[in-house]
Amino acid sequence: MGTDRNSSSIMTAKPAVFCDLDGVIWLAHEPIEGSVQAVARLRENGHRVMFVTNNSYATEAEQVAALESLGIPANGEVLTSAMACGRLLPPESRVLVCGGPGIVEAVHRYGATVLDHAYVDE
Repeated sequence: MGTDRNSSSIMTAKPAVFCDLDGVIWLAHEPIEGSVQAVARLRENGHRVMFVTNNSYATEAEQVAALESLGIPANGEVLTSAMACGRLLPPESRVLVCGGPGIVEAVHRYGATVLDHAYVDE
């Protein structure tokens, strides 16, 4: 995904299915029986499969790598809660992140600045 807030890269004319990761695709990164095959079948039938998660700690690349380790290509098809929140930030915002690398990545991606903790202590 790019940084263009008006981008419609997620929205396509192709029918889409949104799958949560934990509890639908995997449990503790172990595939749920049949999930890999179900994703493949959806894609064979012309559906775009998107993967969503409320895990804001992991980066997009970490989620993509975890899916690919199961045999599910997912580049450009993952949306985390951190990414969704990052899109809501006004450009040039200054943000104190109380969270993990996924949030930091999202803040930077959409043009905001992550404040250093030392800045707050002054």
